[in-house]
Formats: sequence, C-alpha cells, structure tokens
Amino acid sequence: MENKNTNNASSWLKRFNSLERTEDQLFHTANTTQSFCDAVSRTATDTMFEREPSQFFSLLHELAPESLKK
Repeated sequence: MENKNTNNASSWLKRFNSLERTEDQLFHTANTTQSFCDAVSRTATDTMFEREPSQFFSLLHELAPESLKK
C-alpha cells in the first residue's frame, strides 16, 4: 500500500470519525479491503440487478414466503 493511500485514509478517519490511526495500523486493513473490493468487482459483473427487472422480481417471488405469494 502506498504511503499516500494510508495518509489519505488516516486523514479521512480523523476528520469524519475522530479516529487516529498510524500507517502501520492502516496497512493491513487497506490490503484486506483492496482484496475484498477486487473479489467483489470480479463476481458482481452479472448480478441480479444487472439483468432484466422481470428476472429480479421472479427471484424475489421465489424467495417470498407462501403467505405473500399471489
């Protein structure tokens, strides 16, 4: 992780959350976050929200309790 990125994160945490963290404290969190974001980007390319609305509503209907189905 670049020093610039951890400095930006540290500044944001201090300004908006009143938390003070050192670069060492942020390094592992930033690496984990980057890995998570990369994984989400790879798998979220064909989510239900990217398909036709009818397919999404069909899935909602399948997951709904029987008492709510018409």
